[in-house]
Amino acid sequence: MLPRLLPLLALVLVLASCRPVAEDEVSVLWWNVENLFDTVDDATRDDDFTPLGRLAWTAERLDQKIDRLARVLGDTPAAAALPDIIGYCEVEHPALAEQLLAAAGADHYQLVAFESPDERGIDVGLAFDGERLEKLAEFRLPVELPDDHTRDIVGASFRFRGAKLHVFANHWPSRRNPAPVRRAAADVLRQAIDDLLAADPAADVLVLGDLNDEPGDPSVTEGLRAFEDWRRARRTPGALFNLWRGVKDPGTLVYRDEWFRLDHAIASAGLFDRQGFRLVGRRPMRVLRLPYLLNEGEPFRTYSWGEHVGGTSDHLPLLVRLRVVTP
Repeated sequence: MLPRLLPLLALVLVLASCRPVAEDEVSVLWWNVENLFDTVDDATRDDDFTPLGRLAWTAERLDQKIDRLARVLGDTPAAAALPDIIGYCEVEHPALAEQLLAAAGADHYQLVAFESPDERGIDVGLAFDGERLEKLAEFRLPVELPDDHTRDIVGASFRFRGAKLHVFANHWPSRRNPAPVRRAAADVLRQAIDDLLAADPAADVLVLGDLNDEPGDPSVTEGLRAFEDWRRARRTPGALFNLWRGVKDPGTLVYRDEWFRLDHAIASAGLFDRQGFRLVGRRPMRVLRLPYLLNEGEPFRTYSWGEHVGGTSDHLPLLVRLRVVTP
């Protein structure tokens, strides 16, 4: 009797492992993938990430990192097999993003990505499922600094089931820089959002990014007008809602044994109304703590103190769920 049941049991297990696509739901992933460089020395400051450089960055190590990153995209608990929109940073150029998407089985995904003036050559971008989402527009927002260069802010507008969503991907200057340079990035982004809200006060806007500041820092609360205290957000005209609210996870990055909440997902008021896109659940953002992304309880990074340890990234990803509703 048991041998006859085995094929049926196998079929049940296969069906249980499949993740059906929720027709009205869109999943959005944000991730700082940590120094995804090719192995070629070019005009930017990437000398360490070459086979003869300080970090001995070889094709084999690059392939291993891409395989590990691709595994995460496939293991994301999204409605579909992969997140519908993927925001990323610390990728040297779009060809590497395309290589990663191919490794994850997402050859049909499209990119919104530009080469920015960052001195290390690391860029910000968006990838999206072109079979589910229609791209309506894309944005490249330079952040002008008086004595330095940093990453552009990258954005795009999408249409899905008749609803429109605006997404911005950010990687603000590092915490080695003074706070005003991150405020400069916040001001650029805030102006772009104000323009969208002036045209449509109910616009659905989602901000993603490694802002290199925490939810309570001035660049976020004063510059971007994004608040973890949603009651304050509701009292502030044009304010944004920081989705760290109520999340128990301590952060996405560890520095000197301390967790930091530097990666963000931030929503406009339009994502709470009952038309167009709407956030799913009381806590629509989660930190992805997949076991193999951690080493001794901390993000399992690719290099540690200059030694290749073979981890995936020094940041954990964020996942946001949205659903299209009709009034």
